[in-house]
Amino acid sequence: MAHHGAAGPAGVELAIEAAEELEVHADPVRLRQVISNLVSNAVRHTPSGGRVVLRSRVEGTELVVEVADSGSGIDAADLPHVFDRFWRADKSRNRQTGGSGLGLAITRKLTEAHHGTVSVVSTPGVGSVFTVRLPCGDAPDEGAPRGSSPEVNAVRTPCGPDPPRSARPSTF
Repeated sequence: MAHHGAAGPAGVELAIEAAEELEVHADPVRLRQVISNLVSNAVRHTPSGGRVVLRSRVEGTELVVEVADSGSGIDAADLPHVFDRFWRADKSRNRQTGGSGLGLAITRKLTEAHHGTVSVVSTPGVGSVFTVRLPCGDAPDEGAPRGSSPEVNAVRTPCGPDPPRSARPSTF
């Protein structure tokens, strides 16, 4: 995983927990961006000696990907805003010290473009769990993801271990 390079020097353990290799047929570049945004935020907000875990599994008709950390957590009053554009929990941060405030907004839009959802639960001082849910199964009648554009090219098929090979898979 690309984030081992940032996690190691920060003293953060990065682990992957998946029962099996899962595939979802979707835009691999955009889904990689979703996971990258969540993992990089988790590493950034986890102190040395902490842990970030990337989990994936199938629940019913959904592929579920979780990024859990033992980081600083997010105050309950801030949770409704974490996916807002340009919003930062730490108001003292700026583009030079902590990003643009766009990563989670982009994550939400890309997930929604694949007819999925992203959510967060968090406890200050304990950590956060960001959960991405993507539907398995056939694409809706219109044949394209919500908000589709040339940048989002997704076709959904079953998430099980042996999905049809008709589209480009993203492996988790």
